[in-house]
Amino acid sequence: MAEPTTKIPISSIILDEEIYPRKGIDQKRVGMFAENIREGGRQ
Repeated sequence: MAEPTTKIPISSIILDEEIYPRKGIDQKRVGMFAENIREGGRQ
């Protein structure tokens, strides 16, 4: 049986610097991930 889907606003997703330290955020890459999430796909 599939688990129920929970929808959250994209604005609720944060970058935890302690887990994924980054010197800068590539906005183009973030946009690609956001689009993928909106489309419900996985790559």
